[in-house]
Amino acid sequence: MSTPQIFSMILIMGVITWCLRALPFFFQDFLSQHPFIDFIKTRFPLMMMLILVVYASDVYKGKPLTELQPTLLAMAATTLLQLGFKNYLISLFGGIAVYVALVNQVF
Repeated sequence: MSTPQIFSMILIMGVITWCLRALPFFFQDFLSQHPFIDFIKTRFPLMMMLILVVYASDVYKGKPLTELQPTLLAMAATTLLQLGFKNYLISLFGGIAVYVALVNQVF
């Protein structure tokens, strides 16, 4: 590939990326009143936490329970923090701290 082709590809990718990022702002009035968008706004942090928990839990890999103890204890701590504080950041960082402490110190 020649240098002008590379620069033109970078320019095209930049324009497409900018357009995709700017597109929601053109429909902001419509999107702010749509019930599905309102549903997503209120549920998105919880959905992301659920996806992260399932991905990080290693349960789907079929490991024995003894290897999953730090993960399950950290998940329980995250759940308790969420129920107690109702703050996603406290729950997330607290659960991570518990997991790191368990893996490095206990197990």
